[in-house]
Amino acid sequence: MAIVAALNNVLRLTRNHITGESCHGSLGKLIIGRVYQIIVSDPHGIKFGLVELRFYELANGGKIVVPRTLLKTKEISRHVVVVDIQNNSTAIASASVTDQLNTSGTSSSVRPVKAAAPALTKNSLLAEVSVDSQPILQELYQQLESIGLVENTKSASQLRYGVMHPEFDGEFLPILYLDKNNVWAQPTKRVRELVGNEYILDFRKTMNPIIQFWRPDQFENAYTSGCGIKYSIIKNKIPNMINVLEDFKQKVTAALEDEYIKS
Repeated sequence: MAIVAALNNVLRLTRNHITGESCHGSLGKLIIGRVYQIIVSDPHGIKFGLVELRFYELANGGKIVVPRTLLKTKEISRHVVVVDIQNNSTAIASASVTDQLNTSGTSSSVRPVKAAAPALTKNSLLAEVSVDSQPILQELYQQLESIGLVENTKSASQLRYGVMHPEFDGEFLPILYLDKNNVWAQPTKRVRELVGNEYILDFRKTMNPIIQFWRPDQFENAYTSGCGIKYSIIKNKIPNMINVLEDFKQKVTAALEDEYIKS
């Protein structure tokens, strides 16, 4: 049924002049019927091309027909790759390559493929940071969650804290990023569009005296991502930082709610 549907689409396209000059209906059906016979008899051997026929009328009333090939398809090589992902840290990929143009043979190779690393979690990040940074990071977790920022991570290298609206299954907008060495305050383009660049700059003016996430050359540009700050630097500054983040979170949430109501 899928083959028939595809052929019907080709027939429709010929009637709609997609291939150049239009085809007469009976000719289009004849072409489709022949292609269908070829597919059924040899589904792997079909080759399809377009030929343009240019007709020139002579002064004596005769005609010259000049064929011009527009498109030809030829299978150069066929690659079949089988990847078997197990629960262990590596897998085996077997690649079977058939090169019909050069060698007309088949070669196979087997190589190890690293499985995707699991997403970072709060506990795994705690295990990665230095011993001195662990209590700072634990306090940061607690304070971020106390103001309603949500942890939503899909990366193996960074934790993301941000705003989600609606609360449980809505759009997630990251604001703060944590890795094994640094923390970033980095509102995304979507957040900037919601609250406006002017408010982003006000947010920086309030945050930077507490923790300098943006250098002087970055400060006035709302599109810059800022700097990563070591955990040792934010020690004893987390409560003040959280106060600024709470106001920012409320601004973003209000903008999301307003957008949601209007939609």
